Amino acid sequence: MSIPAGAIVLSDPVELSLPNLAELAVSLYFPEATTGSTVHGFSFQTNYLSSAGDHTMAEVFPVKTAMQSWVFLTGVDVAVPQPAGAIVALGDSITDGAFSTPDTNHRWPDLLADRLASSGETMPGVVNQGIGGNRILSDPPAEFPFFGPSALARFDREVLAIPGATHLIVFEGINDIGAPVTPDDPAQPVTADQLIAGLRQIAERAHEHGLVVYGATITPCEGANYISAKGEAIRVAVNDWIRNDGPFDAVLDFDAVVRDPEHPTQLLPAYNGGDQLHLNDAGFRAIADSIDLRLIATS
Repeated sequence: MSIPAGAIVLSDPVELSLPNLAELAVSLYFPEATTGSTVHGFSFQTNYLSSAGDHTMAEVFPVKTAMQSWVFLTGVDVAVPQPAGAIVALGDSITDGAFSTPDTNHRWPDLLADRLASSGETMPGVVNQGIGGNRILSDPPAEFPFFGPSALARFDREVLAIPGATHLIVFEGINDIGAPVTPDDPAQPVTADQLIAGLRQIAERAHEHGLVVYGATITPCEGANYISAKGEAIRVAVNDWIRNDGPFDAVLDFDAVVRDPEHPTQLLPAYNGGDQLHLNDAGFRAIADSIDLRLIATS
């Protein structure tokens, strides 16, 4: 069969019993040379390309090369005996897991999933819809297509279309403030009002479909050469709106969790992934641990 451009195709169902938080290896075989046109640029998980031939049934296959990008496969739907819903984490590289230790599942949505699974209660699963470089308002520049469509543009497909979605965490905006990143980027510098309008639209569209929506504050990045004094003022204004006036069912104050109390425009050194913008494993753990599970259990 052929897959039309931009379309999603489901495979035949597979009977396979899996425990909670199981790691699943999926093998794909292409009988002809194929361009990897559907790619998640940064997976922070090792993926393997084998030599020629169909190795989909092999327990061990010949590895030609390894990479840290997902290609073609966008997700796996599972049936559960006690449906409890799913939390969709909509975000950028910080949600995608940039600077986390590869092959350890230390992205903050992974660590939140660990907490939910070990809580002893029937809790939702977690779907990570973070894309490195993603923005709320603007599609990517031509040089960086793997940044993905804007959060507003991908919302229906990557939030509403998720089977069983019941909750949404919106944690995005720093790339809008830091853009444009290239000279021919069509995005223009944004205002706080524009970002607020975009976040409001996401929350209202989610509410229209019955989702519980949590707004996460934008974390600091002074020292990353990514944000100006004007940009910092925008970040502060948007965070103030999220905390006090946003249409969210609850606020997740990630900014307060990871900032340096002595220098609140900067990350706490213990959580700094090394570029002043992204978090390390400890920072991701702090974010995941800061989320009150009672918000999810009682929603």
